[in-house]
Amino acid sequence: MAPTLLQPPVREDLHGGEVSDSIASFASLRSRSTASSVRSTRGPLEESYDLKVPLGEGRFGTVREVVRKGSKERFAVKVMESGKDSESEFKALAELHHPNIVELHEAREHNGTAYFIMDLCKGGTLMQWMQDRFEKHLGKELYQRPSSRQLGRLLWQTLDAVRYLHSSCIVHRDIKPQNMLLVKGGPNPQLKLADFNLATELQGEPLTKCCGTPGYMAPEVVTGKYSELCDMWSVGVVFYQMVTGLRLWKDVETKEDHFSQLLAETPLTLQTTAAWSIHGEGARDLAQEMLLLESQGRSTAAGAMEHDWLQKHALGAEQGCCTIS
Repeated sequence: MAPTLLQPPVREDLHGGEVSDSIASFASLRSRSTASSVRSTRGPLEESYDLKVPLGEGRFGTVREVVRKGSKERFAVKVMESGKDSESEFKALAELHHPNIVELHEAREHNGTAYFIMDLCKGGTLMQWMQDRFEKHLGKELYQRPSSRQLGRLLWQTLDAVRYLHSSCIVHRDIKPQNMLLVKGGPNPQLKLADFNLATELQGEPLTKCCGTPGYMAPEVVTGKYSELCDMWSVGVVFYQMVTGLRLWKDVETKEDHFSQLLAETPLTLQTTAAWSIHGEGARDLAQEMLLLESQGRSTAAGAMEHDWLQKHALGAEQGCCTIS
């Protein structure tokens, strides 16, 4: 039995879907992914890794730093209950290889617990990066707005990851700042999209399961049938938050709250404020294209990457320069 600190957290269903009582064998994940280059093993994690500091805990699992015995390579391990959620994450990550998506290096199973050995990202989350930009001034907390260059590079990396996912027929369905990891700290970090528990494969039919995080979910996810463009809405919400330091919808805790606020703001129009003005009209225009209520007219990831504002401010990113010192 693994130590207590490496047990997956007790999970509640916060996504409006059903929690399955059946626990899938992790061995079945390996048999379904024979073409995958991901190493799959059984046995206690401590056989091959030394456990280091905890890195965080989410709805689906705990994460901590580990060091591989022998090579001394450092990774992050995500610990979660073997079952439908671990299967979704494995199926999504096993075949994905992109500089802005967290890489799965090894999948391990022991006593009903799944261990995913992944890239170690020491810079925290994008949410933490934004929170660190708040400074007190005359008794008030003010958001130190990122430069257009910083915004452009972070948005470019996000869109490039989403473009790659969608070209691989994968929909993330839970894009939010907490699921966007930074490889290291600094003003212009490399970003990696993570947490693929809710990811699913497009199979030619509209998706119908209502899942995600209230405040970041696209309106069509709440109402029923949707496509990969739900991810673009979420990217638009994250972009708004990076620009302003504020959530687009405040005090939204349930999908019902989220939907009622969406209806109250139909059509959704972003006001020209100082936060947007310093970046030029193009930034707000790009956000508006991603936040169209009707998904049919919403920008795709590839289309957003062609936007004049992003082409200008992403600098070398369009040549593939994603690692920023």
